[in-house]
Amino acid sequence: MHKRLPQSAHRVASGRRRLIRTLCAGVLGFAGGGIAMAQPAAANAALLVATPDLKGSIFAESLVMVMRVPGGETIGVILNLRAGEMPPDLMLPEAHGRITGVYRGGPLSPRAPFGIAETAIAVDGSLEVVEKVRFAAGLRNLQAMLMNPEVGRAKVFLGYSGWAPGQLAQEIAAGYWEVRRVEAAHLFDPDPATQWTRITAAGRAI
Repeated sequence: MHKRLPQSAHRVASGRRRLIRTLCAGVLGFAGGGIAMAQPAAANAALLVATPDLKGSIFAESLVMVMRVPGGETIGVILNLRAGEMPPDLMLPEAHGRITGVYRGGPLSPRAPFGIAETAIAVDGSLEVVEKVRFAAGLRNLQAMLMNPEVGRAKVFLGYSGWAPGQLAQEIAAGYWEVRRVEAAHLFDPDPATQWTRITAAGRAI
């Protein structure tokens, strides 16, 4: 039987639209104006490495940083799929040249901006994914994170990848993904075009 490629449909369900509004509003587990959530890195994020079974989908040869969010859904961004230039209406002058690239984060809400940045400061509207690397959703939260003068490298993603409760576990069991421990080096790899090949060859599955 032919396996249905995950997220092969391009429509966004109303539940996903509500999720993206929640993320961009800065309430990913914390209230606006409050203290950003700081969980251990291992509890926050993981790296999904696409297997050859995903050939023909947007996730072919992809590396996806994923995080669990309140409500049981899992969201992620594709780390190695470049998206070209930043749209003019999403320019982030606060980055001061620190943005290392613009990437297509996934098929959902393809114009919604997300980002990761090297910073040890728990900026409101951001979430720690590994030690000294934080994630933010929405233009306002990205701006707040990137205004910090101590921010190092940053990456911006347009769109995101999302899974309903239990969906990702089914895809892993079906052989679509290998799960690895995510590290800062994965998030800011200098050669994304060859990153999947190198990580797959290394074979450091956990």
